[in-house]
Amino acid sequence: MKKLVALIAMQMVLTASGQPVNNANTFLVQPTITRDGEGFTSCGIRIVAGALGQAATSEMYDFGLSVWEDGSVLFKAGSHTVPFDLKKGWDVKKLKPKRPAPNSFWMAKRDDETTLKPLRISPSDDPGFSIGIVDTAAGIGMLRAILDDQAIQLSLSYGPGHLERIVALQPKMADEDKLTVEACFSGLRTRMKSAPPPR
Repeated sequence: MKKLVALIAMQMVLTASGQPVNNANTFLVQPTITRDGEGFTSCGIRIVAGALGQAATSEMYDFGLSVWEDGSVLFKAGSHTVPFDLKKGWDVKKLKPKRPAPNSFWMAKRDDETTLKPLRISPSDDPGFSIGIVDTAAGIGMLRAILDDQAIQLSLSYGPGHLERIVALQPKMADEDKLTVEACFSGLRTRMKSAPPPR
């Protein structure tokens, strides 16, 4: 109990003095791919990460980055609340999207000062999520960093009066999933090269 009180006190000090960076203690990294009768239409990666504690509810942060056949890169973000029980732990079957959707979000490689942020942010069709277009080269570079298991930081902000949430993690995607994403990239490049020039 004393350790828990000390931990809470330390967290309050960090919060008062600057932005706390929480290390994710659970995460999921998975491919996100769409295709039609002509082949791949988008290739991306989704990261769901949480710095979960023994509170009645915790948050899990949900980020997706995808490159599309027209060369655009979309960045989508939101979060879920997840209930915690001392006996059963976290009940991920009861994830609920947090509302409203974030008004700002970013992703960065841990040792790089460059931050990937959407140029414009709009509400997503999925409740509790926002979406925006990012610079193509920077977006593809970030996807490559994730495939290379580089350490990254993710952030969500919900506007004035809300503490910006920053989560650090080193995503580890399964080798089989990496091959799936690489195959998608290859197919998407082939499709983009064979597409007729715009009129």
